[in-house]
Amino acid sequence: MVILNYLYGSNLNTVAIEEFYEYMNYLEYIGIDKNLVSLFEIIVTNKNNKNPEYLLSSITDEQVYRASEKVYKKLKK
Repeated sequence: MVILNYLYGSNLNTVAIEEFYEYMNYLEYIGIDKNLVSLFEIIVTNKNNKNPEYLLSSITDEQVYRASEKVYKKLKK
């Protein structure tokens, strides 16, 4: 969740579950590795979390910028 909060730029665990999944779809839309997004999605399930460290280097600076709450909400309108 720390990684997602960093990308979002805010506390993502306060959003509704529907909004969480919309944001996960958005992360895929901006090109974040689908395997990484799948690992993020496991956070809200009963499954065991897995360490995403090996996929973090695939995130570009542009994706970090586009993943922010401000950009996400602006594009969502």
